[in-house]
Amino acid sequence: MLHRLDGYIEKIKTKYQKGEARKRSKEYLKAANRAAYMKNKGLDLTGPEEYPQLRVRKLQRGLDSKATGPVYVRIRYVRYADDFIIGIQGPFTLAKEIKEQVGQFLQETLKLELSAVDTAITK
Repeated sequence: MLHRLDGYIEKIKTKYQKGEARKRSKEYLKAANRAAYMKNKGLDLTGPEEYPQLRVRKLQRGLDSKATGPVYVRIRYVRYADDFIIGIQGPFTLAKEIKEQVGQFLQETLKLELSAVDTAITK
């Protein structure tokens, strides 16, 4: 019965997926270039607190290495028995939209309901 849901999710994937590869984030590239420069000069990359410009690796760990935005969207779908997860690498509004579409499909076509307790959008 849920095979029809699998087919519907495949249609959603082909409709919304965009982009070839995510670009590097500018902030991350800046920190990586700074780290490479400092490494070539033989400078300490972890440095004490009074030298924050030397703590580049720590800064790099706190940044997203890939840029985000509507240019790149990926959707992953996994189902086991009657449970499923839809992973969306893209805008939060898209996640809301897809949740509503899947809920409508389940209700209108398969006469099933999404559990309000078990259904959530998380980051």
